[in-house]
Amino acid sequence: MDVLIKKLSDYFPTNENIFFRCLFGLLPVIFMLCLTKSSIKTSKINLHILRAIAVSMEKFAFFKSFHLFPLAEVSSISFTSIMITTILAIFILKEKV
Repeated sequence: MDVLIKKLSDYFPTNENIFFRCLFGLLPVIFMLCLTKSSIKTSKINLHILRAIAVSMEKFAFFKSFHLFPLAEVSSISFTSIMITTILAIFILKEKV
């Protein structure tokens, strides 16, 4: 997917790449919801909206980085997200690692 994003970013704007990536990712979810006859209900809509905004900003920054930087650098930086998340969990969530 990373290589495809890198190649498409030369021809299409970042917002359009994100839209189609999310659209094609939503199709299996809709299929599974129909197959299992599940419904989507929530009592915490504000948290879902906040999460959607955060994920949208993250996707934009990630996809835009493919346009601005070489593929190897973006991949290397994305691999460090696991370590950064672990470190932040210690300080913010008071997790024991």
